[in-house]
Amino acid sequence: MQRSLRSLFLFVLACCFAVGGPAFAQEKPKTLMELLFPRNNSEPKAKPAKPKPQTPKARNRTAAKRSGTGQDNAPASLISAPIVPLPEKSPTAKKILVIGDFLAAGTASGLTTTFEQSADVIVTDATNGSSGLVRDDFYNWPSQVATLITSQQPAIVVVMLGANDRQQLTVNGKREEVRSPLWLAEYRNRVGALARAITSRNIPLVWIGQVPFKSSAMTADMLALNDIFREAADNSKIGSSYIDVWEGFVDETGKFIERGPDINGQTVALRNGQINVTKAGYRKIAFYAERTLNRLLGDVVLEGKQLIEQAGFPPLSLNPQPVGPNLERNRPIDVLGTEMTTGNTLLGATVQPSKPAPLSPPALVPSGRIDDLKPKP
Repeated sequence: MQRSLRSLFLFVLACCFAVGGPAFAQEKPKTLMELLFPRNNSEPKAKPAKPKPQTPKARNRTAAKRSGTGQDNAPASLISAPIVPLPEKSPTAKKILVIGDFLAAGTASGLTTTFEQSADVIVTDATNGSSGLVRDDFYNWPSQVATLITSQQPAIVVVMLGANDRQQLTVNGKREEVRSPLWLAEYRNRVGALARAITSRNIPLVWIGQVPFKSSAMTADMLALNDIFREAADNSKIGSSYIDVWEGFVDETGKFIERGPDINGQTVALRNGQINVTKAGYRKIAFYAERTLNRLLGDVVLEGKQLIEQAGFPPLSLNPQPVGPNLERNRPIDVLGTEMTTGNTLLGATVQPSKPAPLSPPALVPSGRIDDLKPKP
């Protein structure tokens, strides 16, 4: 019997080697029951994986691929905000005339950005990058500004000069060094002449001061010139003003900085090297002058005015109702003794105080009750 079982086992084992071949040696050895009663070796098919939920951004990319546009041609709303067209300038727009040197040219660009959304203001750049007040033989600003005012008819003149004036100045046929007493006196006279050439035509003057430079010697010279510019603006009439921009280009210790906060408070590059100013820096200079210019222009509502009206809101009034002597004031409401429950009397009217209702006699309490507080005999 044992011999028969051994023979049967060897026969089955030989059959398995014949069928499986070399692959059988790589598989896990099977038991006798698995050999006698083989199972179905076909493995169940794997279930398809469920797709992961897509984010709106991924769905937009997929839709762009299916439409053949690709990711680079996604809807514009996903890339950037729509561009608002600039309004056309009004024929009666007030004009800001900017004169001065290369820094004034950049400031004119900053002012153009400031007032680009206003149809009521135009910024005109009449600067000369190499000009100043020392080399009047090269460019004479007092005489040139008279011609510009006649041709442009500006409402305001903005001046920014001095960066090119760190050079000798001829006084009485003699060349004087920068910031010598005679140099300062002559330079003060030329600044005053330019200011009078503007204000004598009943045009407000806005003089923007110089910015600091990395060189300590240049910075010291600009501080001296700013004192002269401030004095000339203060002595002028017709609402003239001096705009001090110095603090916007130095750190808390008063030192020159190349990076600092822009008009939105973000740290950006304000200077391009030791002298030049970046676009963000010029926009900052314009920001310093914006409030004064708005006041001189008659409190015209500037940036964002057209955007508000395009959104469907009522237009902003440029002539607010006066307050002060014409403001009607009412006496405060008397909360003591005034009948507040009536709704047919306007505020401010004379209201007679109501008479208090007579008090009803207290109810009699039976004797012996807990709330009987009558004195006992």
